[in-house]
Formats: sequence, C-alpha cells, structure tokens
Amino acid sequence: MAALIPIVLAVLAPIILDSAAMERAVTTMAGVRLLVAVLMVIAMIGIWCLPALIGLIQFRGSTAAWLEWRDSPVVAARRLRRNLKVAAAGSAVVLSLLVAEFAIRFFDLYDPDDVPQALDYSEFLAEQHNRLGIREDWDKLDPNDDRLRIAVLGDSIAYGFGVLREEGLSRLLETRLQADRPEGVLTMNFGFSATGPNVQIEHFLRLRGELKPNLVIHILYPNDLGDELRHFVRRIYAIRTAPFWGGRSLRVLHLVELRIRERIMWRETLAYYRGGLAAPERDRTWRMFESDVEACRDAAYEVGAAYGIVMFPWLFELRNYPLKDVHVRIHEMASRLDVPFLDLLDVFEGKNAADYRIDPTDEHPNAAGHQLAADHIAEFVRREFFKERLGM
Repeated sequence: MAALIPIVLAVLAPIILDSAAMERAVTTMAGVRLLVAVLMVIAMIGIWCLPALIGLIQFRGSTAAWLEWRDSPVVAARRLRRNLKVAAAGSAVVLSLLVAEFAIRFFDLYDPDDVPQALDYSEFLAEQHNRLGIREDWDKLDPNDDRLRIAVLGDSIAYGFGVLREEGLSRLLETRLQADRPEGVLTMNFGFSATGPNVQIEHFLRLRGELKPNLVIHILYPNDLGDELRHFVRRIYAIRTAPFWGGRSLRVLHLVELRIRERIMWRETLAYYRGGLAAPERDRTWRMFESDVEACRDAAYEVGAAYGIVMFPWLFELRNYPLKDVHVRIHEMASRLDVPFLDLLDVFEGKNAADYRIDPTDEHPNAAGHQLAADHIAEFVRREFFKERLGM
C-alpha cells in the first residue's frame, strides 16, 4: 500500500494544480507561501492533536481511562504497526522524489536556467521612423499627390513590430488596394508601439493636418483595453522573475512551483486583457476605453475621413480562444459608435497560433499573420468604404 502513495500523489497533483479552487486560492507567490504554511500547520495539528482528541471523545473526556487504554500492550503493538506503515509510506514518497530528481537531471529533461530567448529586433528597429515619427520611407507628401490616403492607426500590431516594413499589414494593404482606385492608394503607418487609443489619438491629432487621411483603419488588440492597468503587467512580470523559493536545489520542486506560477500568470493575464479582476474595475476600464475610441473616431470625422475598427486576436491560443467575450464587447462598442467593424478572430480562429507569431516568446504577428490580416482588411475596406462611404 505504501508504494501506491507516490502514484496517487502523481495522479492527483496535476488535477489539484489545474483546479478552479487552486486558481482562486493562489493568486500571488505570497499566496503560495501562505498556502504551504497553512497546510503544514494543519498537518502538524493533525499529527499531534487529532489522536488525543479522538481518544478523549471515545472515552468521554476521561484522560486516565484514555492513557490506560493507550499504554496497553495490544494498542502499543497496533500503534507500532501503524508507525511502521507511515514510515514506509514516507520512505516511498522520498524515494520516488529522489528517483524523479535523478531522472530529470540524468536525462536532462529540464534545465531551470534554460529560458527561451526573445527574437533580436535590431533589424526591425533600425527602420523605425521618418521625420514625422511614423514608419514610412518618405518624409513629406507632394501636395499634388491625389492618391486615396488610408491611415492605419494602432499599436505595435499596426506598426508591424518584428517584421520588415514591406511585410507589415499597412504596406500590404496598399498593395492589395492599389488597383481598386483610379487615382491609386497610399497607406500611412500610424502605428505606435506600447500605446492604447488614449495615446494614439494624440499622435493622430499631431499628424492629421499635414497628412490629411481620407480613411482611418483603427487596429485594436486585446491589450489595448488594459492601457490603464499597467499594475497587472508589473505584477505578472514580478511573478515570472521572482526567485524560486524551493526549486533551485530540487528540480522536482521547481517544476511544481513553475506550474503554480503559470496558473497565476494565466489568471492575471486574462484579467488584464478583460479590464480587471473585479466588476467595478472592469466597468470603469471599458468606459474609459470606449471614450478613447470615440475620440479617435471624432478626430477622423473632423477632417472629413471615414473611420473603421479592425479587431486583431490574441495570438496565443487560437484553437481554444479564451477572450471571445472581449471581442463581443468591442463589437457591441462599434455598434454603439456606429462604425464599421471587422473581427479578425473569425479569420484566425482554429489555426495554430505558432504559425502566425514572430517567435515562441512573442505574440506579435509574423509576415504570414500580416498577410492573412491584410487580405481580409482589404476586403473589408472594399465592402464598407469604397462603395458605401467613399464612392468609386
């Protein structure tokens, strides 16, 4: 029986770590330590106090009768057998952990210092900005240039972070729409990394007078909603980088702790993308977000430009997408603002996310992701703007 204990623990451990109760109980590494401390206290109380409590209940509170029964040869022999079983079970657990530790180290199954390295972005950052501060290879437009001007507004997705300028959706969109207009099409990359609509509106107001766009395509991403929730990002980063409190000596413990950290980070990340943990915080975040997007729309209307929203999905898990509720709410927001809306989740859902992001450690779309998005944005522009709003 003792040999079965490690097997049972191995089966139950993943279930417990993946349970909703564990996800609710453990939200920070301090919570992990507190949970371990509480369990240890409960175990100690059980070991030392529970037998005495059961004995007192059995003998109706008579300590003398309980001690006489406890010291009898029959009970002493029974207790010795029980202690031997406990010792055997404990030895089996320790031996199993040692075997697992040896196997992990001997076969090099896991290296706690082997952290995936992010992509080298120096090649892409070298061509960042022109004189106007946008990612274009021209500094000034000819006043006689009568091409239809499309401003692609957004964050690092619109900017094309991690891909070359020619591979970004802004330039690809220009290529795909060029033949649709007799005067031609010029796209202008208004993407600014690490920004939300509240900052993007400032850049747009700065540039709209000189560049005079006819159409603004606003690329939104789930983390735009969390622009006011930077404390989530700091907390997630702290969870990821905090010193491991048990795993530096035993890799088995490191693996368990890493699994707990992943659960914490997953919960915090989803809360960040949804606008907060509690309902009041989420409501406030969504109100501010919609107000910022509305300001972007009004700024486009003020210069006579049409305006549309494109929602880019989170390129982390597309086959079991966890943020559909965010896309639904943004679609409802676009309806309230009375602007055309394209949800690229309908295009990407069900695909392998790794095929469309630049690196395993970075969720920005790669060249294939930009190409797929540009194909459908071009159709969206033809359908919603060229015929309905801008004319042919």
